[in-house]
Amino acid sequence: MAGQKALGRGLSALLPGGENQAGKGSPVSLPIGAIRPNPAQPRKRIDPEQLDSLAESIRLHGIIQPLVVRPAGEGYEIVAGERRWRAARLAGLEEVPVRVLVMNESQSVQAALIENLQREDLSPLEVADGIRDLISRFAISHEEASRRLGWSRAAVTNKLRLLTLPDPVKAMLAERSLSEGHARALAGLDDPVRVTKLALRIVRHGLSVRQAEILVQEEKERGTGLPVPEKVGLKVPEEFAAFSKEKGFRASLKRKGGKITLLLDGLSERQAEGLLDLIRTAGEGVFHPEEG
Repeated sequence: MAGQKALGRGLSALLPGGENQAGKGSPVSLPIGAIRPNPAQPRKRIDPEQLDSLAESIRLHGIIQPLVVRPAGEGYEIVAGERRWRAARLAGLEEVPVRVLVMNESQSVQAALIENLQREDLSPLEVADGIRDLISRFAISHEEASRRLGWSRAAVTNKLRLLTLPDPVKAMLAERSLSEGHARALAGLDDPVRVTKLALRIVRHGLSVRQAEILVQEEKERGTGLPVPEKVGLKVPEEFAAFSKEKGFRASLKRKGGKITLLLDGLSERQAEGLLDLIRTAGEGVFHPEEG
């Protein structure tokens, strides 16, 4: 994400010695069994295939970027680099390169959360959970969380809104049936039943984020008695879109008052007559009044 701070700067802000302390400590090798993961790790799931790929890379090239650890009890706790540590165990390494920094538990937890939240490969819900954890653990405001992360206040608030979604919608987001943009639009509604129904409709029809925003606005206005927008675009199935392009006309779908209109633009007279014949042939088998 643009504007996010690098880990080194994030660590320096948390350490008593500032930038000098964060930059100290040449890499040393530690037994892999002497290192344990950080319980504040926001990542809920590590992709097994990606971990295997990283392990293979480590077998071939070793660990290029040392882990960051802190003394904890009789061993060391990971501040940054848990994926590398897990992959190194898979690769059969007995020792790993680390930088040892003296940090208290509070500093370690904050550093681990911030480092992981700045990664591109966390899911939107993992990021939202991590931000909530950062705020609740250290009793800080959204404004302070945004400052520590190097994000805008709006970005932090939008991430946290994802946690208000119903569980079925969160599952769609986790499975990537819905994008984060779709989920943010849905978070603007309070009724979990309506949100879930809209989410299913978005997935079923392959609606864009903009179309989802229009649907949500329509639901809001319906609930307040305001006029409902007349139409919402739907996605034309890919096969039909390709067919219409091949035949030289354009197709689009529009929703209006609960009904769907199919628009065919650029049909030749022969094509139009053929389509009408097809509709007549289909007859009552397809075109019949909807049941109430």
